[in-house]
Amino acid sequence: MAAFSGAAFAQSAVTLGGTYNFGVQKSNTGVKSADFFDAKVNFSGAEDLGGGLKASFSTEMQLGGRADTTTNAAEAAADATVVAAAIGNQSKKSNVWARNATVSLAGGFGTLTGGRVEGANLAQSAQLAGASLANGFDQASLAGANTNFNLVSYTSPAFNGFTVGVSQSKALNSVFATAADATNETTVTAVSASYAAGPLAAGFVNKSVNTAGTSADGKKNEMFATYDLGVAKVGLGYAKNSGAAYAGQKAQVIASVVAPVAANFTLGADYINRDGATAGTDSKGYAVAANYMLSKRTKINATMGKLTLAGVAGQSQYRVGLFHNF
Repeated sequence: MAAFSGAAFAQSAVTLGGTYNFGVQKSNTGVKSADFFDAKVNFSGAEDLGGGLKASFSTEMQLGGRADTTTNAAEAAADATVVAAAIGNQSKKSNVWARNATVSLAGGFGTLTGGRVEGANLAQSAQLAGASLANGFDQASLAGANTNFNLVSYTSPAFNGFTVGVSQSKALNSVFATAADATNETTVTAVSASYAAGPLAAGFVNKSVNTAGTSADGKKNEMFATYDLGVAKVGLGYAKNSGAAYAGQKAQVIASVVAPVAANFTLGADYINRDGATAGTDSKGYAVAANYMLSKRTKINATMGKLTLAGVAGQSQYRVGLFHNF
């Protein structure tokens, strides 16, 4: 991490962090490459306002290197001039896009946060192995569709390890509604509770989904728990869905374990299973991962796994990469 300040930040510190990863990957669906993947940069900062108040912000960008517009159909459609020129691998353009961005005010009352964030599945907090797959567990057919939300949230102060929270998120995109139809804005109201003390961490959230102008409403309960046994750390996650907003996503179970083999070497495994709403729509996946730490911030990760998606043949894959956090 790097911290810096100047005249514009006289009373605050800004931190630059992130991760850069490069490796080789392959799956039996055709993904085969040596590539730059899962990289992002985060700017964050905090300022002591006095009187027990603190303001903070965080903004994140994902980096994909340069994109080849001649082999990416979506980008080719957006750049017909480059495609028509048929320049081949020289037809590149920037591939950087925004991710989460939030600003918070914290004090003895708790923490108020506003921003733009990607929807999260709390059950996935149970995944501990550090698995990195070319097509990961976060895709819609396993973990549920992710959506970008405008978020306002409140989190209470911790009391004996317990916190509670409430949030409201609004989204307007093709996951729940046609973006051109402003009457179909989706609102997700969430009430949560969490606990963290000693070897145990756990959390629960209840989400209520309402889509104006349609019947695509629903509810979702998500929970997780992790426990550090010393010789290994185990995790268990569960999610239960109902309503039209989560059609086809009935329930989900996640199990995970990671154990140190040596001071700088760990082995772990993740398993995820999702029951579909109808016959033939179940999905499951597993991965085993080895992490060799070259330093506190740099590691070599090797992952092998298999995904069986609803209506799709089994997908075996592996990825070996160098991961650097800063």
